[in-house]
Amino acid sequence: MAHAVKAIGSGLCVLTLIFCVAQTSVAQFRTLTKKQAQLYLRNLPAVDKVELVKFKSDADVKEGQIESSKFVGGAAARKIAGLWRTQTYGPDNSACHYPAYAIRFYVKGQPWVYASVCWACSNIKFFAPDFKGGLHFEGDNKNGQQLLQIFKEAFPETRQTVFR
Repeated sequence: MAHAVKAIGSGLCVLTLIFCVAQTSVAQFRTLTKKQAQLYLRNLPAVDKVELVKFKSDADVKEGQIESSKFVGGAAARKIAGLWRTQTYGPDNSACHYPAYAIRFYVKGQPWVYASVCWACSNIKFFAPDFKGGLHFEGDNKNGQQLLQIFKEAFPETRQTVFR
């Protein structure tokens, strides 16, 4: 009986900790301002390299559990950046964020912005040196699906059931 009470108590502590971390994580993110959105999206500077990241599972983004990472340079990196700039964005109104993928853009050899992308609820969470925030994007439209295709081609072993 004492072991069962101890196990229940430990479980409650873990659940409380998870809840507190989740609340802290949510509180840290906000919708990008129009100026920030322009900087990280439409006016993304000339990109010389892109890193595509696949997480081990949808929930692993918070723990940083990366399954695979691929770097793309030259014309292919410029093509991905061009597609990124054409996405349709709006205020973040997501109910989840379970990304299978993330992307990091490099400008003049230095990381510029890192973003995890969720097609389940069509949102993007940005991790920039001066900002952590999110936006909704039209993941179901032509440009959103083309971006998803870039990731699927880079990581062909991805579970197809994760996406719409």
